[in-house]
Amino acid sequence: RTVPNQGGVPSLDELAGDWLPMNSLGSYPALNNFVGSLQVTDDMVGVKHLTFPPFSQAQDSGTLRVNGRPLRATDSRWYAYQVLRRNRSAELEVETSVRMVHEKQGVLFRLKLKNLQRLAQNVEVSIRLAGLIGEYQSNWGWDLPVPKADNEFTASKTGGGSILLVRHAKSSARVAFAFAQRPDRLELEGSGGQVAWQVEVNPSQDRIIDFVMAVGDGDDETSRLAKQWALEFEQNFDSSKTLWEKRFADAFVLGNSF
Repeated sequence: RTVPNQGGVPSLDELAGDWLPMNSLGSYPALNNFVGSLQVTDDMVGVKHLTFPPFSQAQDSGTLRVNGRPLRATDSRWYAYQVLRRNRSAELEVETSVRMVHEKQGVLFRLKLKNLQRLAQNVEVSIRLAGLIGEYQSNWGWDLPVPKADNEFTASKTGGGSILLVRHAKSSARVAFAFAQRPDRLELEGSGGQVAWQVEVNPSQDRIIDFVMAVGDGDDETSRLAKQWALEFEQNFDSSKTLWEKRFADAFVLGNSF
């Protein structure tokens, strides 16, 4: 859904970039939601340089495997409110979208699988998840303060085993991953976790997997937000676009609320 055009102001969809090969980009696309920002990686679901001051990320958030094979994005497309990435083979088309919860410390991930074969496919989708984020009250300059090592973090399962929670030992920073579609497997792996779904995809059918990443202080609040955003994923996914577009359109209106 797009906010109606106001006085000739183009919509964010009209301002979107074209699909571009990842190997042609000197710097990968980035997003912001007015309280934080991130940059995507060439993995289909990974993000890096995620900041919600005073929270700052080291390394990246994860890697995708399909049927045990690492899947890299071949192309990407930038919008102000999302970045799309895709990979297409003779058997399967995979497209992902990453968005940010509007003005909140959260990231929304959507993974779409399309079967290009004439027969149904049973597909295993697995993601290595990492939440290497610390809290820093100072030293925010051109070089961001970030955690130095994986061993600063521990991981556990909360929410009856349905949420992956990552704790930073040197600060109160917490990262929680929650899933709109219950995974078949969620396992702890070092300072992060591994999540997997077994998905049957019929010919020409799209199957969707949605998950969220919440950043905050303390176990309970961060887990609560991740669970809430996963339960209300569609609403948050849609509003990340409409509220961003409203903010952009308001910039061209005299006497707006800002």
